[in-house]
Amino acid sequence: MPTEVLTRFEVEQLFRDMFAEKEKQFNEKSIPFLAGFTTGVCLMAIQYSHMVGKWDAETTQRFFGLMGREQNFDPYAVGEMFIKEELENRRKAKDAVGTRATRN
Repeated sequence: MPTEVLTRFEVEQLFRDMFAEKEKQFNEKSIPFLAGFTTGVCLMAIQYSHMVGKWDAETTQRFFGLMGREQNFDPYAVGEMFIKEELENRRKAKDAVGTRATRN
């Protein structure tokens, strides 16, 4: 049974090659995904600000919470759902205030 012994240089080269491949995969896959995801969230925040109101830290938490519950990390798809829910909640709150004012 032949056993190959690697020299220190060969082991170092092997690790450098493995790291280079992992770094290449990260740069090709992860960086574009993160940049696109971040851009998508920013665009949804701008749209939210125009349609609903101020986007703040609490809004961000609710947005990411919805992403987690839906297991959907597409900011555009979840953003539309989020804005729709927020507008509906505001409409219900406004209707509830109007109903209370009418009773008094």
